[in-house]
Amino acid sequence: MVRVPIDFGFYQSPSLPFAAQECRDLIPIVSQGEGSSAKGMLASLPGVTLFATTPNNGQDQSFWGRHEFANELYAVDRATLFKISSTGVVTTIGAINTGTTTERAIIDDNGETMAIVIPGVAAYFYDPTNGLVQITDTIFQDFEAESGGVTSVVEVDGYFLWSTDVSIFQSSSVVVNKGQTFDALAFLQPFLKEDLIRVGKARGQLMAMGCDTIKVLRNVATEPFAFVEVPGATIEKGLAFRGGWISFDNSFFFWGGGINEKNAAWRGVGSGSVQKISTDAIDAIWRDATYASNSATSYSWDGQLIIGFYNPPTALFYNITASALKGQAVWFSTNSGSLTTPKKVYNKIIDFAGSGKIGYFDPSTNSEYESYTRTCIFTGRYLSGQGDHLFVDEIELKAETGVAQEVWDAPADTNPQVLLEYSKDEGRTWISKGERSMGKIGKFETKIRWNRLGRFNDRAIFRFTTTTDNRQAFTEMKVTLEDAFE
Repeated sequence: MVRVPIDFGFYQSPSLPFAAQECRDLIPIVSQGEGSSAKGMLASLPGVTLFATTPNNGQDQSFWGRHEFANELYAVDRATLFKISSTGVVTTIGAINTGTTTERAIIDDNGETMAIVIPGVAAYFYDPTNGLVQITDTIFQDFEAESGGVTSVVEVDGYFLWSTDVSIFQSSSVVVNKGQTFDALAFLQPFLKEDLIRVGKARGQLMAMGCDTIKVLRNVATEPFAFVEVPGATIEKGLAFRGGWISFDNSFFFWGGGINEKNAAWRGVGSGSVQKISTDAIDAIWRDATYASNSATSYSWDGQLIIGFYNPPTALFYNITASALKGQAVWFSTNSGSLTTPKKVYNKIIDFAGSGKIGYFDPSTNSEYESYTRTCIFTGRYLSGQGDHLFVDEIELKAETGVAQEVWDAPADTNPQVLLEYSKDEGRTWISKGERSMGKIGKFETKIRWNRLGRFNDRAIFRFTTTTDNRQAFTEMKVTLEDAFE
């Protein structure tokens, strides 16, 4: 009998035996201590329950941005800025011009003013006194006329920093006109031979992200521009697309690469250093990505710190917590449009979907917006006979699938099923071995078995698929073999 771990790194290599190791809509979780019955598990992603719906107004209701300002939630769709209260009441604030861009809005605030940038299209200030106002300041318009227009904004130490393809320029401190005043001399051109993609903030410092390098700047309170480059802190990697950067877990993550280097996912580890976190398989999946509409995201769930990169229709997630415990990159994915733009506010993790739907992460269900039920898939590590044939007598999967607390948690799905498929040609084709019951509501630690799978030519891969409203947890996989070893 061979015990096959199910918490290992997925999507490790573009070669088929490894690329077949898929994990979709399940979070790989590594045990954080001894004494548990399993060293790791695969647990359901949180479901999503409807919280609010924005009015149609005859517009595309896909969300282009969201931000928490003055303890209230704001969201931008194709044409409008909305405010969403803690009880889900939606208020229309004003019109936003997003043009025909596919890039997401970049939004930040200084405590008094919220700044909104639709990259290359328009920029706005919003504060409760003056409402939503498009920025028409003549100095701002001069920068807006530069190559690419105004493309991003970030707040650092009470200042708004804005970017074009060429310049970073600064508006006044929050104590001067709520940060809404501009100085024609308050600018810096950080790069000579590359485009400036965007500005951001990590560990309290200003980040200027070019297409080949990233520079770190600190506040020295000089006039008219308050920030100078930190010597020796330049990162020899650039940003591939504007939305592919996020600050999280006292660090920052981005998708990009250096000169003559393929793009990949990286984590900033301090002192100008970065660490590659994507695998060859992840890099290959995103090799032909159309970056304009992509975005990075982050959230925390069930003790797991997670960042992700969304390339419609697929989102790829890196489990920071599991990767640190496992000592290797642990990734999973989803084909759902949900879970790609979460925001913690009102003591909830708020999710933004299409059709104007706004929801919140709900641990009592695996469905989305009470209608769409996810199809969860995972494959086990391939088994090798090192050149000899494998004879597989039995597969046993240990599951904790009856984890709904009450019948109302999953009223339409009281006896979910799991499908086993196996491949004898390293993941090129799959053969069904049929479905088995995963355990009714209230039934825990189900042992699911399939018998007499037959002979395999050296390597065997097993894939499991479920479609259920119930939350799920898979904790162990056992394979009974004859004359073979892992």
